Amino acid sequence: MNKAELLKRLAENRDQLNVLLEGVPEEELIKPGAYGEWSVKDVLEHISRWESELIKVLYQAAQGAEPESEVFNPEYLKVNDVWFQESKDRPLERVMDDFQSARKQLIRRMTDFPEKQLTTPGVYPWMKKHALIVLLKDIALEHEEEHLEGLKTWRAALKS
Repeated sequence: MNKAELLKRLAENRDQLNVLLEGVPEEELIKPGAYGEWSVKDVLEHISRWESELIKVLYQAAQGAEPESEVFNPEYLKVNDVWFQESKDRPLERVMDDFQSARKQLIRRMTDFPEKQLTTPGVYPWMKKHALIVLLKDIALEHEEEHLEGLKTWRAALKS
């Protein structure tokens, strides 16, 4: 996958997610149970947090540093729990703003990042012979796709 393909798929996924949430009353977005025990708001916060970590990785990589980020933490389920506890009481409006702005910043950083630096395996020793784009695909694209599928089920249940 190259950068243009990844950016295109990220935009398509986000469009699907935005359409899915269109017209849903606020009380439904904050109600637990949309995705396991999480509300839609919690899912959006979760996606934003992981995308923010990718922004940090891209920034640090561009500076020539080995990134310090939760994306490399094998205990990511514990990270998810900590972040959930930290943010469960955040207002929906702030979560929605962060959800949009984290994606905009991620797209900007990806767009500015040289294609070769993203797609060439082994450029970054801390990526263990993988291209950096593999990390972006996993955490930004596939992660959102996973949650999108769960939210589609939630949305279908709202209509019945």
